[in-house]
Amino acid sequence: RNYAVQGNILVGEGVVAGMEQAFVNTKGTLADRMYAALVAGDEKGGDARGKQSAALIVVKKGAGYGGFTERAIDIRVDDHPEPFKELGRLLDYAQMNYAWNEAWTLFTQKKGAEALPHMEHAARIAPKNPEVLYDLAVIRLAAGDPGKALEALEKALRLNPRLKKQAVGDTDLTALRGNAKFQKLIGRGSNK
Repeated sequence: RNYAVQGNILVGEGVVAGMEQAFVNTKGTLADRMYAALVAGDEKGGDARGKQSAALIVVKKGAGYGGFTERAIDIRVDDHPEPFKELGRLLDYAQMNYAWNEAWTLFTQKKGAEALPHMEHAARIAPKNPEVLYDLAVIRLAAGDPGKALEALEKALRLNPRLKKQAVGDTDLTALRGNAKFQKLIGRGSNK
């Protein structure tokens, strides 16, 4: 065992036992497992004083934005009637950002194929985020798949047409410049 389960002013030992069981039996990332433990503890009665706040921090060497910090996940809810539900919503967003950051870090190191699974993961978490889809297009192109890159770019531009202006001059999309579908997407091709 390489974990500890603790609480402050809990309603009883069942809270800690429920948290441990959820942590051990949950699949997914460390953050997923920790969140499951928090929810299980709350379901077993949690803090004897009630609930108001929640936080979740996952530390990994160089995992913060741009590799400049160690905080892979750092979210908190300071005052909310349903802090664990709100923490779960924020966790989805934080995990999307973490995957996106991992992808972009690898991409800037010219490792498009290695970046792709992280960016695909970010897009699965946030399938309607146009900026995520735009960067998915960039990374798919860097990984050698212009067809899939155009699919992601089309979705991104449909969700946020203002990104067309960015796509026009984006050097990360240079390999698509001569593509008729790309030209049509950015408003320079045939409308036939």
